[in-house]
Amino acid sequence: MLGKLLKYDLKWINKVMVIYYIIAFSLALITRFVETLEQTTIVTIIDKILVGTLISCIFSITITCLLRVWVKFKTSIYKDESYLTHTLPVKKSTIYNSKMIVAYLSVIISFIVILACFLIVILNNGMLEYIKDMFNQYAEVIGKTKLIALIIAVICTVILEVIYMMQAGIFGIILGYRSNNHKALKSVIFGIVSYMFLSILTLG
Repeated sequence: MLGKLLKYDLKWINKVMVIYYIIAFSLALITRFVETLEQTTIVTIIDKILVGTLISCIFSITITCLLRVWVKFKTSIYKDESYLTHTLPVKKSTIYNSKMIVAYLSVIISFIVILACFLIVILNNGMLEYIKDMFNQYAEVIGKTKLIALIIAVICTVILEVIYMMQAGIFGIILGYRSNNHKALKSVIFGIVSYMFLSILTLG
């Protein structure tokens, strides 16, 4: 039963996310192609526009993924699908576990797509040389080991921030829908407060 729940929730979340993934991959491939052309003024402008659009698409993937995770959780537990969900012959803990697993998997899939798009764009001789030169410059200033540790820390921080947002949003929904009124508003408020609290704990 857990497998069926996971499959159903993942399908619901990713039926829209797939569109964003296709757009992001297409933009990454087009950007890569444009960067192989002779860099005239027009080509450079087009390249900058494509890169900016790709970055916007990456942000959209992250935000849409979180929103769909939250909407699916709210709909399944408290709204339209709640009756069907709570009448399934499974423990309540299994239902919550499936929702959290789907949430984590959705975030991971989004990050894999974002990383793939990033690699498609940068994996060319010119960009790799630029990154290598920039890396060497900073390595001379702060040291190679410290620079690698800093890069890893930044990447981990970004991933954890998104995970914290996802968890805080779900926790906010749980608290908000325990109220008798203004449930949606309270869910948002509790979600923001939860995120701030998690951030403080992490920094502490």
